[in-house]
Amino acid sequence: MSTSIASSAFQYVDRAIAAAPVRTVPWEHIVAENVFAPDAYGEIEATFPRDLAVYHRQWKIDPALYHGTHDRRLEAFLPRDAELLTDAQRTFWTPLVEHLSGARFIRGLIERFRPPLAARFGTDLDAPDFVERRLDVRFMFALHEPNYALGVHTDIAWKVLTLIFYVPDRGDDESLGTALYVPRDPNLVSDGSRHLDPALFRHVATVPFRANSALIFARGDHTFHGVEPCTAEALGGSLRPGFHVNIVERRPAAR
Repeated sequence: MSTSIASSAFQYVDRAIAAAPVRTVPWEHIVAENVFAPDAYGEIEATFPRDLAVYHRQWKIDPALYHGTHDRRLEAFLPRDAELLTDAQRTFWTPLVEHLSGARFIRGLIERFRPPLAARFGTDLDAPDFVERRLDVRFMFALHEPNYALGVHTDIAWKVLTLIFYVPDRGDDESLGTALYVPRDPNLVSDGSRHLDPALFRHVATVPFRANSALIFARGDHTFHGVEPCTAEALGGSLRPGFHVNIVERRPAAR
């Protein structure tokens, strides 16, 4: 039976992210390795929800506006879908999600990306209640069916920070990670309202789909990323499991 994650494991993940360098090519991002303590990551693997009944299919999006095969992604959100988890899964994941959604954790992320976030929010970024007053968190489990592909995009404009945690099955192909791009036209930027044609970009790197690792970045008009087509051969029967922590601007409609 799963047990609740220990407080020491929270300190471990905070230190791991704080110690990971900010990479500047092709744009500022962190690739954190060994994010969770070994015991905690073992619980993540053991309790990651794999029952497809937990998941909802992402809606099919207008291909004229969004390149990719978005409806091949399966999603489950916490706390919305918590009642679909087992007791053991809720026991482990509820406190972990609360930590990753907490003001202290988010303030640590803000410090890692202070220049772009200060440019976006100005002096309000340093207000004692900035996180509580301005930000919300969306937590999502994700699975991906064969031939899933995510078009090149920057994330929607109200996104602030994106954290993508990889939980590969043993033997998953590391090339299944998040692809990073630069536009062929250096003046091209995007507000994230659509996913763009990959032909407009150079695919310059792929963050490895590696166990116990994460991609973290602050959303900007130039943070172009996506997922190259996940072929059935590359997946090898896996569904490319992972989870996302999306930190967004609080909006009246999101309450």
